[in-house]
Amino acid sequence: MDGKSFSSRIGDLVKFLSSVQGDLSNVTGPPSFLAPSSIVESGPSWCQRPGVFVAPALEPDPEKRSLKVLRMILVAMRSQYYVAGAPGVSIKKPLNAFLGELFLASWTDSDRKARTELVAEQVSHHPPITAMHMASREHGIRADGYARVEMTFSSSVNIRQVGHAVLHIDRYDEDYLIPLPEVKVLGTYYVVSNTGYVSEIKFSGSGVFRGKKNSFEARVYHKNDKKNTIYELQGCWSEGWTVKDARTGE
Repeated sequence: MDGKSFSSRIGDLVKFLSSVQGDLSNVTGPPSFLAPSSIVESGPSWCQRPGVFVAPALEPDPEKRSLKVLRMILVAMRSQYYVAGAPGVSIKKPLNAFLGELFLASWTDSDRKARTELVAEQVSHHPPITAMHMASREHGIRADGYARVEMTFSSSVNIRQVGHAVLHIDRYDEDYLIPLPEVKVLGTYYVVSNTGYVSEIKFSGSGVFRGKKNSFEARVYHKNDKKNTIYELQGCWSEGWTVKDARTGE
């Protein structure tokens, strides 16, 4: 585990929680449970790899586009520091941003001739909500969304992420509604496109203090034919996964 020992971190947490109840998003927790960056800086996980971000816009096949959107989501999860996907990294809550705080960034992939831009702003303080816009103008793909990260305590520390994003591809006039998974990354989530393709993702894992497996299973299908899976994915989102065409078995 990074930094302090586990027992030391838990000791800090218990002392801190003795005087706090409910949502901890508006208070400052022990340093060992806080990420070194503001919540408005969480957007790069979605667009810091321009080649991955623009890939759906370059794919003419709607089935494969859905698969590439799903890939973009899984790749982004690795970089979200408060999800703690990396081995040995503990869950950390981003620092609260002040109202109106901005984060601007851009990335370029010269090999794939792709550039992405990000604008993030803290648009609400109570509750703390961050709005984000990311785009690749050259490839006609953009995403707009919002997120709220709150930290609560019951029998364990719960860092909950609430929010959605809409990914739009100009060339195909196609939209994808993307729910942001909770930090524990458990349960079933659906990514739905207006062309009818659905990505169903089932995350599994154990409690925060007992470690996480980070495993998942996913499938892509059309809403009018739910029983017939097009693609199947299986693996660990923090390490790697396999993709299989369910129709050919390859």
